[in-house]
Amino acid sequence: MYQISELTNNRLTLKSVCWAKPRLFFSFYYKVADNAFRNAATTWTKDVKQQENFSAQEGDFFFEQEIQSETDFKTAWNQLYSKAVEGSFQVWAGHLLTHASKQTNDNDGLEFQPGMGNDGTLKQVEISNLKKLPWSEYGYLLLTGCNTGLIGARGWAPAKTFALNQGVLTLGQAGYGYFSTNWSSYNEIGASDTNICLWAYRRGKNGAFGSGVRMPSIMYKF
Repeated sequence: MYQISELTNNRLTLKSVCWAKPRLFFSFYYKVADNAFRNAATTWTKDVKQQENFSAQEGDFFFEQEIQSETDFKTAWNQLYSKAVEGSFQVWAGHLLTHASKQTNDNDGLEFQPGMGNDGTLKQVEISNLKKLPWSEYGYLLLTGCNTGLIGARGWAPAKTFALNQGVLTLGQAGYGYFSTNWSSYNEIGASDTNICLWAYRRGKNGAFGSGVRMPSIMYKF
């Protein structure tokens, strides 16, 4: 596995690539009262469909799931796996819009609500145990939860673990994530804004006196 520390666009446009199987795209987004995660997921979905020449008539399918608990996530992942296998899909692109904990210890990970035997944290071993999706060789997975690309004191990063165990190019964040109406730099969202994105920008917890510019993702490839 090797790591690349800079990427200027998280949407890996592959217009020159030909494919034989129908393609599967997916997004999981965390449920909150103001629907911020959902709106960011919808914005990404629209952009990806346009950039990747999405065609339902040719068999392409977009699997979208709102999740709140760790159990919801695991259930949705299993449903996604079944959909991919039963439909003979190649998974082309995925996006996980969730909370994530700091890079401090082995108990960090993607964060959800606890319940039904799960503590709410999708840890390294649990990420490793997720069923491997039938990814296209051109596929990629995007994690926009806070610090998902950083290894830190915990000795691992969610993006790296997904890349290793899914065998897919995976992009994680180099800092804390913020919702913005502008992709390239931070612009605070308003109550009526729905065309938004979730990313790490140089501001707030990523530098109180930062310029607000978009921070490069951290990319892992197996």
